[in-house]
Amino acid sequence: MAKRPLGLAGSKKNKKQKTNTTEASTKPVSKEATPLSESGTPQPPVAGQEEIHIELEQNDDLEDDFTQLKGLWNTYAKSSKENEILLNGIIHECDRLMRLTELSKPFEFYGIYALALSELAIFQEEEDDTKRFEKIHEFFESSLEFVQDGLSKYSGNKLLELVKSKILFQRIPLEYIAQLAITFNSDDDDDEKKNKKNKNDFLLKYDTPVDLDQILSQAKTLYQPDVSNVLSKNLSLEILQSFNDLLDIVDNFGCEKIYLDEGLDSDDEEEETKLQMYSQSLSSNHPLYSLAQKSSENYSWLLENLENLHEKISSNEIQDTNFDKKILKTAGGIYMRMAFPHIDAYTEFAFDDDDDDEDDDDDDVKKDNKKLSAQDEQSMRDNQAKAIDHLQKAKNNLFASMREDEPEDWANYSECLIELGNLHEIDSKEQQQFYKEAEQLLTKANKATNGKYQDILNNLLTDN
Repeated sequence: MAKRPLGLAGSKKNKKQKTNTTEASTKPVSKEATPLSESGTPQPPVAGQEEIHIELEQNDDLEDDFTQLKGLWNTYAKSSKENEILLNGIIHECDRLMRLTELSKPFEFYGIYALALSELAIFQEEEDDTKRFEKIHEFFESSLEFVQDGLSKYSGNKLLELVKSKILFQRIPLEYIAQLAITFNSDDDDDEKKNKKNKNDFLLKYDTPVDLDQILSQAKTLYQPDVSNVLSKNLSLEILQSFNDLLDIVDNFGCEKIYLDEGLDSDDEEEETKLQMYSQSLSSNHPLYSLAQKSSENYSWLLENLENLHEKISSNEIQDTNFDKKILKTAGGIYMRMAFPHIDAYTEFAFDDDDDDEDDDDDDVKKDNKKLSAQDEQSMRDNQAKAIDHLQKAKNNLFASMREDEPEDWANYSECLIELGNLHEIDSKEQQQFYKEAEQLLTKANKATNGKYQDILNNLLTDN
């Protein structure tokens, strides 16, 4: 399922996370790694250091080292995950606690240590590709070894199985696909040679062939959502979001964005530039081929588990509306993406490209070209129906996930309405209703963002 560029949701921004006061309390700590004395006792923050607040659950012992560690990790997990200093502070604290051999380690300790090690893979910036991936490989190996050590002590522990699942999902794009992207985008201009990569064609030389399908299958098997505590709840959604990102990467691996002017020798400087997607098929022996072939199956699994997580949150004694909206927004985005191939297939048959002026003598030829075979007509209608079905589901999820203070949510929902309008008869009551609602929301979002959506709004008003 090749990616279709989104007009309204192209830019992402980091959002400040709000602490749910019904299930957590906070305690200030230094943004730097917590200073320790020679005896291992945490020291108070140095004057002038920026402070953050760590999230602690109700009834937690504020003086307990492992409780503070858990709070630090929850703070990092809810952030934009760009704070390498905080991450290193977590790992240093894990190292310190690990050295205290007389101290019994709870299962959360093994999970947090493993997750922190795997997160370090994100921050590797060696200029030499091979050295960078060697470090990334070491971090993932260490994190899996550590979580396995925890599972040997706490067999079948739900949190640790979630941790292992998260690491496996994260490893596929960060270590394996990232290597394939480099070899794929090498100086070799022969598209066939780029695609015909065998199972071992990575920058690193692995002792055994890397089977990405098997790794993914293991990650899915380990996934069992749990909302009984903050750490497990956050992980349960993060894993599904990671899988969503992974599927998007696989869908678009080898796709190139090509910008084409209306005419190569056009003198019109204001002429619009068209964006086309060039999709490159993967050969059967490419490492990503199997994953790409199972795209539909994987999206079904993902949506099913998002629905399952939504039900668990909805039935929980302590409601978390913001968390639930994240689930619904993720599901809405997936349904939108699933609709795009059907929209494109429908549009290909339903509309002619009439941007170029043609002589009247060509009218008869155009009329003949518009005649569709019965098979093409049926294909067009089937794709229209499938696109509408996906978009209706996207609409329901995006509407339920909209936040009153987030213009981006209004714009995303508007995009869905516009796409739905495009699939209905021109000037029909249904189409005009979708466009009108989209216009109202876009106008509201545009005012709230000082004109961010003005171009899109202008296009909507001009076209309709």
